[in-house]
Amino acid sequence: MTLEQEIKQIIDEATALDSELAADIESTEGHPGPYEGITGTDLALAMALDTFYMHGSQDSQHGSTDIGLHGARFGRFMLWTNSSGFKSVQVFDDEGEALKIGEQLDEQLPED
Repeated sequence: MTLEQEIKQIIDEATALDSELAADIESTEGHPGPYEGITGTDLALAMALDTFYMHGSQDSQHGSTDIGLHGARFGRFMLWTNSSGFKSVQVFDDEGEALKIGEQLDEQLPED
């Protein structure tokens, strides 16, 4: 499966979970808020991953907004949220690379 096909599948599956997602994507683009500066397919992907996160479908979570960055991993995709609540998406070459980055972020967490 190509990256484009994988992204389309993620967006389609998220839209099946949230019937208002497509309208939300359209109304969000170009407006201030947590997805500010993200456009087109990147915006759709970010909002789709956020939909999965809200349904508890992430593969793992890393970091914390308390240290400035939280990541929710979905296979080789990472949905990042910074301490101000702004979102971004990072696509890795494979799931192992995404997990490694998440684990490195976890090492920065203060010990309980």
